[in-house]
Parts: sequence; structure tokens; C-alpha cells
Amino acid sequence: MNIETTAMESSKIFAKNNIKPPVEGRCGFFVKRKQRYCKMKPTKGNQFCAEHAQFDKEQDEGEKRKRIPCPLDPKHSVFEDKLSSHMKKCNATKKTNLPFFDKNINIGINHYIRSEKEKLRLYEVPIDELKNLIEKLRDIHKKVINLISQSENTTIHQLLSNEIETQKDCGQNVKKHLVQQGSLIQILDDNEFFRHDVNVIEFGAGRGALSHWVQKAMSSKEGSQQYFLIDRQHNRNKLDCYHKGEDQGPNFQRLNIDIINLNLNKVDALVKDNGEVSNILAIGKHLCGGATDLSLRCLLNDQNNKSNSSGEEPSEKRSKTTNKFRENLHGILFALCCYHRCTWDTYVGLDFMQKHDVTPTQFHFMTKMATWSTCGFERRQHEDHIADDESDETNTLNEGKIHHKLKFSIAEQEEIGHMCKLLIDYGRIQYIESRGFKPHLVKYISRDVTPENIALLVNK
Repeated sequence: MNIETTAMESSKIFAKNNIKPPVEGRCGFFVKRKQRYCKMKPTKGNQFCAEHAQFDKEQDEGEKRKRIPCPLDPKHSVFEDKLSSHMKKCNATKKTNLPFFDKNINIGINHYIRSEKEKLRLYEVPIDELKNLIEKLRDIHKKVINLISQSENTTIHQLLSNEIETQKDCGQNVKKHLVQQGSLIQILDDNEFFRHDVNVIEFGAGRGALSHWVQKAMSSKEGSQQYFLIDRQHNRNKLDCYHKGEDQGPNFQRLNIDIINLNLNKVDALVKDNGEVSNILAIGKHLCGGATDLSLRCLLNDQNNKSNSSGEEPSEKRSKTTNKFRENLHGILFALCCYHRCTWDTYVGLDFMQKHDVTPTQFHFMTKMATWSTCGFERRQHEDHIADDESDETNTLNEGKIHHKLKFSIAEQEEIGHMCKLLIDYGRIQYIESRGFKPHLVKYISRDVTPENIALLVNK
């Protein structure tokens, strides 16, 4: 929706999507991604805030000051004539002026530029091309399915079972997360990851709930454990406050940094006073897509090596420097999700994909088809029948209609989604094995709790 939308069109959109009109005294720009109007205050006498002033059609072009994307964080813009002063106070500098910040150190391919076909949505891809790709992936799947180590462990740790019983009147969403955390903690316990000399790093920590319960489960292990919670966002309602007292275990240390830029070798707190490196347990609950790959590379790659534009660094070049934490990596447990957010330049399993002649474009389509395992075709099929005339024309062009064109049943399309996810995970497995570790896929919870119910377990 743009600013020139007529009042009649706006009223239809408001009614259909329950969108509130702009607040008086606030910016009149409609933020499509958030499905609401901007809440910033406009400059005096203007309809739009400084960020959106460029969209003001009533303002003369000569009066407009040019805004450009901020070089440190292109998600926001700045007046071009104020760039130098903005650079000194931009909040993004807080995430770059860090001793462990090393720009793009965990990327797979530097300066990668996606082709136009890699930007396509599935409904824009010719059906025959998709069908040929699916058959190709099925052939690869047949070759590797028996090589993938998989198991099921849905037992809930006693600590969380007690908590669920205590909060038996809590909402379904709260209970769902407690059940997932309980299963993950049981897997950690079963694999003897709870040791007195291990430091815990949670990637994509969010509120820190998983670390919170891990700390409680490890409370009987006397030692000098530390907890490092990595997240690029500043989250509200964090559970860190429960670990500040002397009798509440070690404090949580927050590393507010994008994983892509994190160099563990430069985190001084992970090195003991005598210079020895700490033992590490890496955890993560629902690391979205490429964040899983960035975390694996952060833990397992030889740091200080930057890859080139053509692909991963050759292994002989990696061997010249050492990631000193890799030898002290005690274990990894990542709950996986959001495969559609995997990208060719961050993915760790490029060797596997290239070995089977999967191109960057085909990998992009794979990641999108992976969503078929969780996107609820039965519900969407029902919605197709009740769609009104106005929206039906649009819906015929989206991914919700593609299953009609492919002529696959709901079960077949969900099976294709699972296959794509499994192949993406197998590429990760091969990468981990090449680093001398033993990876394993675990179904850690029922699909009734969450359809994203696979965890990646890594042992020495």
C-alpha cells in the first residue's frame, strides 16, 4: 500500500485487516511490513516524520533534504548533510565497537550477489522446472537417507515436569515452550553435557529462557560455569534478572552482536586466568535458518579466515590458523527452524550441494519448498473456498495456489517439504563430520506441540 491509496481503498484495507487509522500528531506513513502507521512524530508543519519525509507528495522537491541509508545499519536512513555527525552517535556503533566484533567472519561467501532467479517466489517459477527439481531432490534423498543418523527422544526433564505441574493453569503458549525446553534439557542431561567445568553459550538467546532452565538443571554441579547469551536484538522481559543474586547461580553475560560478526577467539571471558580455553556447551532453541549455519561456522571453523567470492576457503588454507575453542567444544544442541531463511552464502553444506549439482537457484527453491512441511495445506485449502471475489484474484498468484498447479496431494507436498529439510540438514551433518564431530538429528517433541520438532545434536 502506498501513500496515494484512495480513502475508499484504505477503508477496505482497514476493515479487512483490522488496521487502526493514524494517531493524531503522528507520522502518516503506512508501514506495510508492520501493518500499521508509523508512530514517530512528524516535523513541525509536516505530515511525515524525518524518516518518511521523502514520501510527502505535497512538499516541493526543492525543499526536500536528501536522505540516504545509514552505512552502519541500512535499516534506517539519515540526512546526507548530517552523515558525519550521525556516524558518531548511531546506535549501530555499539554493535561494532566491540572487541569480539569481526565483520562477516562467519559468512560462507563474502560479497555474494544473488541472481534474479534467486529472488523469485515459488509461484513465479515455471511448474515444469519445479517438478524437475523435485525429482532431482528425490534421487539425492534416496542415496543419503540411510546415512543420516536419526532418533526420537521426547522425554521431559523432571525439573520442567514439576514446573508445568506448578503452572498447570498457564496458557497453551507458555506450556508449549516449557515442554520444548524440558525435552531439550533432558537430551542435554542424557548426553552428559552437564559438567562443572563447562561454559554455556546460547545462540539466538532472546529472553534467555533456555539458559535459565539449563542453569537450574546444572545447579547441583558445583564449578565455575559461565553463561554467554548471544543475540543481536535487545529483548524485553529477559530472565537474566533471576540470576543476579549470590544464591541464584552465575550471572548471564549478554553479547549483543550479530552471529555473523562474532569471533569467539576474542571473547576474553572465555579464556581462564592461566591462559587455558574454557570448555564450551553451545545451545539454541529455534535458531532461524542461516543463524544455525553461522553458529556452526562460529564454533567449528578456523577463525581469522575470510572466504572469497567463489566459495568456502580451501581446507588447506584453513589449517594454517586454529579456532582454539573447537578442541574444547563439549557439545552442541540446536533446535532447528525457519529453513526458508537459509541462504547460499551462509549455508555450511555447500560441498554436499555442489557434489550433487544443486545450484544456488535450486537451493533457494529448496528452502522455500521446505516450508511445505509446516504450512498447513488443509487449512489453506479451506480458506481458498471461503475467499471473497476481491481477494481470490490475488490468491491465485500466491504460493497457496501452487499445490493445485503441481497436482500433488497435501500429503505428497508435506513429504516434499520434509525431504528438503532433511537434505539441508544432511549438508550440515557432513560439514560437522568434516570437523571431527559426531552429529545426530533428534525428534525432540511431538508435531502436535510444534511442527519444527527436529534438533541437531553434536557430540565429540
